Amino acid sequence: MNVPDRLDSVRVPDDLPKVTLKPDAKVPNAVTYTLMRECHTMGNLLRMCVLTGQVLLFCCGPGRPPSHAPLTPAPPPCRELLRDPAVKFAGYKHPHPLENDIQLKVQAHPGTTPNEVVINALKRLMDEATGLRDSFREQVAAQRAREEQIGGGY
Repeated sequence: MNVPDRLDSVRVPDDLPKVTLKPDAKVPNAVTYTLMRECHTMGNLLRMCVLTGQVLLFCCGPGRPPSHAPLTPAPPPCRELLRDPAVKFAGYKHPHPLENDIQLKVQAHPGTTPNEVVINALKRLMDEATGLRDSFREQVAAQRAREEQIGGGY
C-alpha cells in the first residue's frame, strides 16, 4: 500500500542531521535553526526559555511547596519577554502542517552568539526536566509508602 511509515513523522533519517543552522544574511548576529521531526511543543519551549532566560516550574521539591500540596504552576514569565540581556529576538515557525520540522530564529546582542544563548536555554530545559522527573519519582515513592502504612497498595 501507499502508506508512509508512522515512525517517519518522528524519526530523523540516518542521512539527515537532527539540527541544522543557517546564519541570516540580512540580520546581524542571527541564526535560523531547523529542528527535524519536532513540533510546536519544542519550538515554544525553546522560544520561551530563550526569551525569558527561565523555565516554568511545575513540580515540588526543595524550596517548593511540600509534597502534600497540590501542584500549581509558577507565575507566568514576565510580560517583557526579552529579559535575557543577550537575546534581541527569538521566535519559531512550523512551516508546513504536513512536515514535522520547526525553524527557530534567534538574534543575539553583540558580545554573545545565538549558539551560546540556545545552548544555555537547552541546559535550563534539561535541568527542569530532570527536576520534574525527580520530583515525580519522589511523589510516587511517598504515595506508595503512605499506602503501605494503611495496608493498601498497588
